[in-house]
Amino acid sequence: QQAASETEEDPDDLLNQLAQQAASETEEDPDDLLNQLAQQAASETEEDPDDLLNQLAQQAASETEEDPDDLLNQLAQQAASETEKDPATDEDLDSLLSQMADEIEEVDTSQSEITTETETQKELPEAVKQIKEELKQKKAKTSVPIEAYYSSLHLKTPVDILLATASYLEKFENNEKFTQKDISSLTFKAIKKPISPNIMLAAVNKGYIEVVPDFTGTSESNEYVLTDTGRDYILKELS
Repeated sequence: QQAASETEEDPDDLLNQLAQQAASETEEDPDDLLNQLAQQAASETEEDPDDLLNQLAQQAASETEEDPDDLLNQLAQQAASETEKDPATDEDLDSLLSQMADEIEEVDTSQSEITTETETQKELPEAVKQIKEELKQKKAKTSVPIEAYYSSLHLKTPVDILLATASYLEKFENNEKFTQKDISSLTFKAIKKPISPNIMLAAVNKGYIEVVPDFTGTSESNEYVLTDTGRDYILKELS
């Protein structure tokens, strides 16, 4: 007040300037310094520090025509906003880094699972190919020449040759269905004679083979299969 009377300035303005200057030198908050001054003055005057702050707020409010409680709330909100802007502590940084590490690990795990799944899909065709090759080799080991199979049977008629060839396809080629072309290609290889359509028809009429129905209508030629009657005939009459 003495300085204010000499400089004709407001005592509160001088007090705020001094508090801000002291805060800049001590790196303390101006409001904290004002509170300290209020508490010091309260101890000297035996008044409550909050009462002194209220008096200052009322004095400022009278000059600004604002509510003293509003001014106090503004000061409290300002202090709260400054508190929320405080730099993160080491503990906060460690927690953030730990969370980021967990997220990176989850991404790496997901990418690893996707890579493993892709590699598995690539391996499937190779596995299927290997199985087919093993089956082919196994079949080659158990297969016998068509001529040797003919020689093991008692073949007398063209129908007998047809049935023996159909049996050969079923046993050694794993083909239950056959066409006239399939039969003729083998008979021509073994005895240089094809099987004519008439021979196929004769075997159908005797019930040794039967036509496979073409429900889709896409087959280029008739397909046949051995019947139980045909298998019994081969077993009893030709073996």
